[in-house]
Amino acid sequence: MQFYTPSKRKSRHFSIALTNLTVHPPTLFRFPGGGWAVQEESLSAAAGQAIGRLLACGVRCDRITGPMVLAELVVGGSDLTA
Repeated sequence: MQFYTPSKRKSRHFSIALTNLTVHPPTLFRFPGGGWAVQEESLSAAAGQAIGRLLACGVRCDRITGPMVLAELVVGGSDLTA
């Protein structure tokens, strides 16, 4: 799973969420133009997208758990507020 962002804050939040899930820090890369990449080999791209959706919905990065990610994968990011 890889996550790319120009924001240092977003890369840090994503890194914290991944560390909470996998118990070890992911690999961080900084590009010369200022962009960031977060890489974690033990998670799928779908799990990374689910984490991204949880963060976008306002879930604190240090509160994301495995069951939350699984639930987000099952729901598929659909809008349940309708």
